[in-house]
Amino acid sequence: METAARTIIEELQSLTGSTHADFTEETIIGSDINQIRHVFYFLRAEQQVILVTYMGETYRARVDRVENNRIVIVIEDFVEGAGRRCRLKFEIINILYQFEVPIVEMTRDRISIRMPAFVQSARHRKNVRVYPQDLFMRFNLLYLPVFGRRGVGQIVENRYPKVVRELEKDVPDLPLLFRIINEAVAEISPEYEFKFYKPDEKRTFLERALIGEKKPRYLRDTSKKDCYHSPLGIFGITNYEKDFRRLMREESIETAEAFFDELRKEELTKFLANYIAAPLVLLDKVIGHIFIYSTVLDKRNLSPEDAQRVDLLVQLLSYALSKKHIADQYFNTHNSRVVNISMNGMLFEISDTQIFNYLIDHDRVKICVPIKNHEAQMRAEITRLLPAEKGYRIGVNFFGGEPEDFLILETYVHERMQQALR
Repeated sequence: METAARTIIEELQSLTGSTHADFTEETIIGSDINQIRHVFYFLRAEQQVILVTYMGETYRARVDRVENNRIVIVIEDFVEGAGRRCRLKFEIINILYQFEVPIVEMTRDRISIRMPAFVQSARHRKNVRVYPQDLFMRFNLLYLPVFGRRGVGQIVENRYPKVVRELEKDVPDLPLLFRIINEAVAEISPEYEFKFYKPDEKRTFLERALIGEKKPRYLRDTSKKDCYHSPLGIFGITNYEKDFRRLMREESIETAEAFFDELRKEELTKFLANYIAAPLVLLDKVIGHIFIYSTVLDKRNLSPEDAQRVDLLVQLLSYALSKKHIADQYFNTHNSRVVNISMNGMLFEISDTQIFNYLIDHDRVKICVPIKNHEAQMRAEITRLLPAEKGYRIGVNFFGGEPEDFLILETYVHERMQQALR
């Protein structure tokens, strides 16, 4: 095996002219593009948009420079946080790439990342794959802490343990979660409302802003003009800063100021003193919002800490909505066809584009495969996402399950191999 791997490496080195001692520093084996550096040269030459996920936020970006061991990426409206790793996602020749890389340097509108050692690798399979024609499975998300297990994640698990326990279930109890989150929001302010959007309903300016940016809006004080568009400096939360700058570019600064002055007057006529509006997101689509406010007659004042707390609650609820939706589509019935399966993983098909896109960032799944009179249950990590003729194909590697389930799977694969050899 090692000899064969060395032969592949030597052949590709001779073809590409590479004499680098560590072949994986430069080359993607088994892809249509042989060198990782050439992937980024292609992205730069074509000015192709790549998606950069950093600290829970997804930004649109472009490759600016490709250096010896670094790539400089320009990112619009980038907000620096404490993290020093990010995830890149882009598509070339119908191949979807996604991987994590370390960040070397950050500025306001660009980051420098280290050249990845590998994106895809070719290796000899340790386990034989079989291609069943009549095998269907079901799956759902495996809960991973939405905010990690440290810092904010630890606060969430300590403050909202009942919410976390529901999210860990295969099918969260949405009515129960809404009651829990209702109580938590009422502690912040008794003045609030949940709203779910109707397809034919005309959207307000606030609703269009939430749909466009998918970030909570926090207005500290409606009596002050600059509170509408001055930078907040609160990670993950914004006001109308981007809308103001967009209107200023498209029209003029006078038009932008006049528009938001009218908006401010309109909100004052409703006696709004300040408010928080957070979008409810199902997969990648905003389907409603929660609006929390205080009036000029209240003594209560909504603080930046309140806005962050609402943001946490709404993100947890959005995750629950998405998990329940995936369960309804793909976990309640065995309707995902298994393309191939082995002892270490499988390839299966789905048809829903939104769920496919959601799984790019939520890559741990629970898989249930009926084999004879037994349903094997495995925990798996998504490793490949591919377009297919009638939808999408998803490749996973198993990393957990009961020994009995793997024994039954081993027997199934062996029997299928025997049938194929007859």
